[in-house]
Amino acid sequence: MTIATIEAAPRRGRGLLSGVALLPMLIMAAPVSAQEGGEAVGAADRIEDIVVTAQRREERLQDVPVAVTAVTGAALERQGITDTRMLTASVPALDYTQQNNGALVYLRGVGTSNGGMGQETSVAIYVDGVYLSVPAGSLFSFNNIARVEVLKGPQGTLFGRNATGGVIQVVTLDPSQATKFNAKVGYGNYDTWEASAYATTGLGDGLAADIAVYARDQRDGWGRNLTLNTDAFDHQNDISIRTKWLWNPGDRTEVRLIGDYSRSRSETGVAWNILPGTRGVDGVTTNPGFYNVTHNFPSASVVEQAGVTLSINHDMDWASLVSISSYRWLDGRFTLDQDATPRRQVDATVDQHATTFSQELQLVSPQAGALRWILGVYFNRDKPEFNPLRVEGLATGAFPFIDINSYQLSHSYAGFGQATLEIADKTHATAGLRYTRDERHVVGTRIAAPSTVLADVNKRANFEKLTWRFALDHEVAADVMVYASYNRGFKSGTFNLSSLPDPAVKPEVLDAYEIGYKTELAGKRLRLNGSFFYYDYKNIQTSQVLATGGQRIVNAPGATIKGFDIDLTAVPFKGLTIQGGLGYTHGRYKDFPNAPFFTPSANGAVQSTVNAKGNKTVHTPEITVNASVAYSHETSLGFLDFAVSYAYNDGFFWYPDNVTTQPSYHLVNGSVGWKSLDERYSLTLWSKNLAKERYYSFVSESALGFAGSPAAPRTYGVTFGVKY
Repeated sequence: MTIATIEAAPRRGRGLLSGVALLPMLIMAAPVSAQEGGEAVGAADRIEDIVVTAQRREERLQDVPVAVTAVTGAALERQGITDTRMLTASVPALDYTQQNNGALVYLRGVGTSNGGMGQETSVAIYVDGVYLSVPAGSLFSFNNIARVEVLKGPQGTLFGRNATGGVIQVVTLDPSQATKFNAKVGYGNYDTWEASAYATTGLGDGLAADIAVYARDQRDGWGRNLTLNTDAFDHQNDISIRTKWLWNPGDRTEVRLIGDYSRSRSETGVAWNILPGTRGVDGVTTNPGFYNVTHNFPSASVVEQAGVTLSINHDMDWASLVSISSYRWLDGRFTLDQDATPRRQVDATVDQHATTFSQELQLVSPQAGALRWILGVYFNRDKPEFNPLRVEGLATGAFPFIDINSYQLSHSYAGFGQATLEIADKTHATAGLRYTRDERHVVGTRIAAPSTVLADVNKRANFEKLTWRFALDHEVAADVMVYASYNRGFKSGTFNLSSLPDPAVKPEVLDAYEIGYKTELAGKRLRLNGSFFYYDYKNIQTSQVLATGGQRIVNAPGATIKGFDIDLTAVPFKGLTIQGGLGYTHGRYKDFPNAPFFTPSANGAVQSTVNAKGNKTVHTPEITVNASVAYSHETSLGFLDFAVSYAYNDGFFWYPDNVTTQPSYHLVNGSVGWKSLDERYSLTLWSKNLAKERYYSFVSESALGFAGSPAAPRTYGVTFGVKY
């Protein structure tokens, strides 16, 4: 039986494929002027060059033999992308959702289905070169962004933590010696206030600093709690502060000191309701309406995190020495009515804490020359913990509550190297190796009040792996490059902090074979990049929701995933910018005996097992499409700016049993704005999810039944900006 998490919509997006395929021809037929240059997109008649660090050195996007989608800060703003979850609107084959207060990130069907403590994402998230180890820390709002780079496929050589799915790098602006200031304030529906500010200035010879502040407060709710007669999805707010100091003590040295703090409160991913067509564990509760809930107590999440980073880059002529040191902490707390009914079956209160220290050293060769290389070492110490995870309700039997107090202390050591050699005219070969050793130590107790010990564990496990990258690239013509690569990625094994008796799950290993191309055509008016890939994916770490609270991780033996993706950017004429992407992904489990399988019943669901061989891999929509059009027109009264963005997801299954589905959905964002001729003042009318599509942030399958947490409805508002 298949359960649609919302009423299934017609597959309207498949007709878009022909339209996307015709875009290059339409653009190349557009009028061409004689002006040359590389001004910013939207203000010039050429595509800007984007510099990325996909190979841990600054290179043009078009020169890197890696599948990368890079989005500038200006493009994010035009498309209305204001946080990490919304990146799906700009990157094909990316699925970025939220479970409780943790991020679930999938790229080309590879990701992590558990956002709890002790789990790491298969798509690694970095901010200014620092790895974010806790899924709850990977949900944050954007401000002062220079660009976001999404590297597709396993990154088993150059990055601090091995990643089987890919890497998302968020790069923030550097401070400037010139004094600059910009601020925005806005108001939207659901009584939502939003404000941001960025300021930078020089503080003396070789020293500059900046500060970025963001705040948002949504007071009204999207729906109602019908049990408590209160609003649901209300009082959601964010605040973040980031500062960066850039010091140049000499011509050869750059020192960056970065500090950040953020706090957010949300019900997205935490407030659940019973899915349409099913009943709750009480045998009575059914779906109360898409944005309504029937909790017996409020469900909400608060996450507070902060960090400090010291980055040093020193040029020694023959190589650059790079040091990245970071310390981060996170405190989180969420309350969850896991059964999503008025019955007090499973009520969870989860207190989380995590500290992370990392140190990376790199030696990077000069950019010029036939041989380019990088050597490095990496260390990470991570300690996530539940303190405690408390479950109350009928699921605890005769006990008033059950507490899980647990932590996992991890030490990761790695050494890596990669070299690129010009083996023939315009032909390069790349080879890289990385050795990683992870040491895990889990300590925890499961105690039923007042003092009955149900579990007491103190276990260790070590995981080590050699991973690699091999690639060839060739420039077949000016601004046309083709490449082929073979990469192995590795995601370490781990323990279940909420299911203590379980042994450590096995590490994931992914072998990726890829061919791709990068082109700039029509006099730098059209950029068209694409790649074709085949993945052999082993020991997939997938999650199972427990009827007694929490989750456990199990290994699926293997899957194959194959497909292609295309990125397009075009500037047919001055002022008009078109961006788009298309992804096709086909994923199937090769074998998965004893996969959890849930069948709806009159009281929740009945659990059994099944061999999921041949089932579709989770979070793997076959077709994803994103497109945006931005146009700026100068008048005597100022600039008029128009922007619309569109994202289509073909739908996917939430769990390996292929029971609950997310049907296809379309997201449309749009804005109309005015900006003064001196660009100091701006006024923008905007809307997100214009079509009022209903889709889920997270869906749960367990013996408690089938429940989900809805994503945001249509929002709209007005924003005023000032810049000096």
